[in-house]
Amino acid sequence: MELILDLLRRLPDYPRLRTALESAQAVGVSGAAQINRSHLIAALCRDTARPAVVVCQDEMAARRTQSELAAFLGAEAPILPTRDLMFYDASAISRGWEQKRLRCLYDLARGKTPLLLTTLEAFSLRTMPKAQLFSAAMRLLPGAQLELEELISRLLHAGYSRCSLVEGAGQFSVRGGIVDIFSPAEERPVRLEFFGDEIDTMGYFDPVTQRRVENADELVILPVAETLPALHPGGIEGLARELDGEVISADSMQVYAALSIGTARPSEAEMQGVVHHLLGFLPLEESYSVARYVEDASRAAGDIHARGRLPILCGGTGLYLQAFLDNLTFTEQGVDPALRAALKARAQQEGGQALLDELRAFDPETAARLHPNDTGRIVRAIEAFRTTGVPLSEQARRSRAVPSPYDACLLVLDFRDRQTLYRRINDRVDAMLAAGLLEEARRVLGSPHAATVTQAIGYKELAPYLEGTGSLEAAVEQLKQSTRRYAKRQLSWFRRMSAAHFVYVDDYPDKAALVRAALTVWNTHRMERTV
Repeated sequence: MELILDLLRRLPDYPRLRTALESAQAVGVSGAAQINRSHLIAALCRDTARPAVVVCQDEMAARRTQSELAAFLGAEAPILPTRDLMFYDASAISRGWEQKRLRCLYDLARGKTPLLLTTLEAFSLRTMPKAQLFSAAMRLLPGAQLELEELISRLLHAGYSRCSLVEGAGQFSVRGGIVDIFSPAEERPVRLEFFGDEIDTMGYFDPVTQRRVENADELVILPVAETLPALHPGGIEGLARELDGEVISADSMQVYAALSIGTARPSEAEMQGVVHHLLGFLPLEESYSVARYVEDASRAAGDIHARGRLPILCGGTGLYLQAFLDNLTFTEQGVDPALRAALKARAQQEGGQALLDELRAFDPETAARLHPNDTGRIVRAIEAFRTTGVPLSEQARRSRAVPSPYDACLLVLDFRDRQTLYRRINDRVDAMLAAGLLEEARRVLGSPHAATVTQAIGYKELAPYLEGTGSLEAAVEQLKQSTRRYAKRQLSWFRRMSAAHFVYVDDYPDKAALVRAALTVWNTHRMERTV
């Protein structure tokens, strides 16, 4: 090997090539075969003190170059991966590829990586700026002075999820003066023990047994993803800041305190200090309805407006949004828990078709819109008529008689490329699982009030696996499919709303640009109303 490298150094053009690279000049080399390219790269890496990035033709070339250079240099150069798949591991999913990229980029920025291999696709992917990466990263040592609250704040800022038990990368937990952190930069989680504001001890622990296995001399904390809401002026929080607004959730399941991961309820880091309403305030045993939502959201909107701020509704439950915007009233709707329970029991015994036929006799309009499998709405329609004497369809007409006080600008996020949308949905499911969705589903499905949970996508799909009647792979695939179908139903719902302005996410490079597009729509809406 050394003989080959020495022969390269004797070539007349080699010193000129070396000088050009050291002075950051552009040079071109042609006519070299694959193995000769590796020879040349190895020689230049040994003879120059500057870090180098080698951009390969494709993934296979990157792997081949990695193997050849390891033989010449005595160490394996890391590969900066592209989106979705590791070069060397086609089974890698979720945030793994991002975390690998961040480790590579962080080490490169710190000068710890003299040689990095990648492809043009991977090299051109958007990532966070170096300054933001260093701002979010931390290096912790035993004996370091650090306030516990500051550590928690920085972890949330870097996209970490707080949980009761650390099992995967990007999670942390706090128990008194003990903090468990699983950084993407580490192979194992680390346990910190504080004495006042000082890190007293640090040690790796096994995430399965939760037992400490060895001491740690250093912990490098990196962000959990290349793009983080906490590091960008975008997202709904960015829009809220631009408009001096507060967010009102329009999600029928995010109201429950126990349903966090599976409903994608925003974390403290994601909310970024922006006031959010109607999130996580209900126990599972308490039912929630569109009538109550309109009441709660109207109260929140009135309070926000009275303080001179702008109410911003955000969520995908189309019925809740439309009912609020149309200012529907539900004064005539009656509630009889005993009657509802009896009707549900009948539905289980006789089937939904029998109850739908009964509903058709006194409310054909409502019955025509319902499927026999939609037993919940069938039961509610019968209950409303039995308790008030007024069909649900007539109640809806009367409720619309009151004009809406709202001049709303309705923005709907969509994707021009359906495959991009579905890929993001699949990635989100993987991220939820990594954040502890299985444990959350096990906990809530085993509660006495699991009936509420079965209405939410993200829990019922995992039930067969948790009950031992199906595989995890099948459950995850069913969850992804259910989510994709729900997204299609959501888009169909909003397309029926004539006032909706569709904004396509894949038209913009990042969240900040998306916020600017939303602001343009909003300003146009205001100008039209003032003309």
